[in-house]
Amino acid sequence: MTTREEIRPAADSMLGSLAKWLRLLGFDTVYLRRGPGSPLPGRVLLTRRSSRPHQPVLSGWPRIIHITAGKTMLQLAEFIREAGITKEDLRPLTRCSVCNHALRQAGLEEAAPLVPEFVGRTHKEFSLCPGCGRVYWPGTHAGRVRQVIEEAFASQDFSGPGSR
Repeated sequence: MTTREEIRPAADSMLGSLAKWLRLLGFDTVYLRRGPGSPLPGRVLLTRRSSRPHQPVLSGWPRIIHITAGKTMLQLAEFIREAGITKEDLRPLTRCSVCNHALRQAGLEEAAPLVPEFVGRTHKEFSLCPGCGRVYWPGTHAGRVRQVIEEAFASQDFSGPGSR
């Protein structure tokens, strides 16, 4: 069985939305804005690139998962299936969806100057990204992430909310 710690994805430039979703699910995911380039030690390359003659050769990566789906939620389901991920491997909302740093807990006193006044009045739990300074709180996105998880594991034909 594959564990979350063993799967450290590197999503190539064609999979930016998938990279964001993998981070939302707790995976330490590097986004390769300029394509796969040189292999990164300990990373699993996620790519939509084929082995056509005009495409660069992909070699040296410990593992390559070719994603064939075009829609993000189908890509996510494909990754989960190909990597052998289980629900227990997920750590939702523990990484910054933008810069990939692990989030740390923050109290209202620390978060209040960084969030809208209404959010400071209505929420008491916050997470702070030490990398980019973004502040997260349990809003509607947390429910959507839980819904995506349930749907991804409930069906092989997963399209998810919005099916982007």
